[in-house]
Amino acid sequence: MAVVPDRQRSRGHGPEPRLQHAVSQRPVQEAHARHRHRPQAADPPGLSEDRRVLRLSRPLDHPDPGDRQHVHLPRHDHQVLSRPEHGRRDQVGGGRISPDIRQAQAGMTIGSSSSGPEAASPRAAAVSITVRARPRGWFASQTSRRLAFGYLLLAPAVVYVLLLVGAPFVFSLFLALSDASVADTTASFVGLENFRAAFESDVFYIALRNSIGFTVVAAIFKGLLGTSLAFLLLQPFWGRKFVRGLVVIPFTLPISISVLGWKWMYDSQFSVINWFLSRIGVIGTYGSADWPVWLGQPHLALAACIMVNVWRNFPFSAIVLLAGFTSVPTEVLDAARVDGTSFFQRFRHVVVPMIAPILLIGFLFDTVFTLSDLGVVYLLTQGGPANATKILPVLAYQVGIQAGALGRGAAIALFLFPLLLPLMILLLRNLKRREY
Repeated sequence: MAVVPDRQRSRGHGPEPRLQHAVSQRPVQEAHARHRHRPQAADPPGLSEDRRVLRLSRPLDHPDPGDRQHVHLPRHDHQVLSRPEHGRRDQVGGGRISPDIRQAQAGMTIGSSSSGPEAASPRAAAVSITVRARPRGWFASQTSRRLAFGYLLLAPAVVYVLLLVGAPFVFSLFLALSDASVADTTASFVGLENFRAAFESDVFYIALRNSIGFTVVAAIFKGLLGTSLAFLLLQPFWGRKFVRGLVVIPFTLPISISVLGWKWMYDSQFSVINWFLSRIGVIGTYGSADWPVWLGQPHLALAACIMVNVWRNFPFSAIVLLAGFTSVPTEVLDAARVDGTSFFQRFRHVVVPMIAPILLIGFLFDTVFTLSDLGVVYLLTQGGPANATKILPVLAYQVGIQAGALGRGAAIALFLFPLLLPLMILLLRNLKRREY
């Protein structure tokens, strides 16, 4: 390649000289003829299967007048070898240019005048470029590999959920559709007979009514107390971290210990609650007509169970709401305060819309925990007195485990699923609508 100046620079004056390429085609044709019949070297030994060798059998062409230089590969392997003038890395199909190509590129001479063909003869070279072949199959693209890695990370959690939830659910469905019992090792398919027998029982409707009332009232009180406690823990005061640790104690205590303590507090003779109410003059002394028997009177037994359930689970609601309140930016609340809004207006129009997804998820978990709460009611009253506190989990336990009718007990327990399914669908649709 020969480069000649367009015009000579005048003495100390005039613009910078503009260079143009004067390409001699004869040396290029001669170089092509020499290397066209040159035998190709054998592939280097030990070349792995995931690599291929591209051979550059044609001399390097002349650089374009632009900012990039190009090397063209012969026949169907016609790919562009590009290199920025000031760059350090060249690529051909994802590979790196070997030092041979760099030497060949450096061998193209640029002269100040076109004195003859020899000044513009490029250095022809046959070089080997080793590039890594693209993997084929499902893992060919980077996106597929990322998805596969994500599925691999999710696999343990999915297997855990299937074993912990899916397997018991399928087994319960099998029991509900059979006449399985503890007295017989064989079970035959009976269809919906167990569900029909449950619907014909009066105790089932009593348990269903108690379950709905128990869940609704407990959810309301846990929401109110949890919101109040969350606002209290949000305020700055001395020992706030210590108080936050104490709040979760009822939720973390073993249910047998906590319910046993409440059972002593509800004792008809040594009740601490009755003693306190008697001291402040709300009720009379022990033995009087207005002395309450919390776990022995039907109109008080269910209220006593609701009180214990609220005491155990409202810290969970408070922690969930506290997490939502702390996620609200203080700048938004300050702007609403500057606009003259009251506390309840800020809570209704600013805080609640921003933490609505957290509220819905917390409400869903709280409803599931309350409707399936067996321990509190069974340890306190075992469903009495006179079925006043009998809820569906207690009835399913008594029929399926204590009475030995596994099929009927499983049918009663599975009735909780159609109760919770519409609520879950409604809440999840509302949550998805708020996200978009």
